[in-house]
This record gives sequence, C-alpha cells and structure tokens, in this order.
Amino acid sequence: MLLAAGMSIRDAAGHLGYSDPAFTLRVYTHLLPSSDRRARRVFDDLFEHGLDGPDGLTTV
Repeated sequence: MLLAAGMSIRDAAGHLGYSDPAFTLRVYTHLLPSSDRRARRVFDDLFEHGLDGPDGLTTV
C-alpha cells in the first residue's frame, strides 16, 4: 500500500523496519500486481504528452 500510494521503496523499507530496500522489494513484490498497468500508463503519458504530464505539469 505504501508503494502504491507513491512512497519510495527506500522510505517504505525504513517504515517497515528494513535497512535494505532490495530485500523489501523481494519480500513484497507479489503484492504489486498492478505495477505493469501503472508502468504502461506512465509510458503512454510520456509518449502522448512528453515531459509535461496530462495535467500540464512537468512530471520529471
């Protein structure tokens, strides 16, 4: 839920008590089934709008 809400993996690892973000990803990756869909939307938005996102704000 933390990653889906936009928290970085480093911050999520710290909040969960892990010092290694890679370990956190290995443990919790199975809980992110929508990440492929989300990644496709990001790429679609980049190709359609460039660095300016659909809301007109720079996303990078």
